[in-house]
Amino acid sequence: MPDPSIISEERKRELREERERYIAEPIEEFGEPTAEEMARAEAWWKPIKEHLTKSDTP
Repeated sequence: MPDPSIISEERKRELREERERYIAEPIEEFGEPTAEEMARAEAWWKPIKEHLTKSDTP
C-alpha cells in the first residue's frame, strides 16, 4: 500500500500546478492586473481573511 504522505505530497503538487494554470488563463487573456485592481481585490479579500483567521483561533 502506498505511503499516504507521498500521495498527499503528490496531490499538493497537482493542485499547485492546477492553480497556476487557473491563474495564468485570465492573465494571458486580459494582462496583468493593475495596481488599482490589486487594491480592490485586497480590499475585498481582507475582511474575509480576518474572519477566517478569527475562526481558526480557539
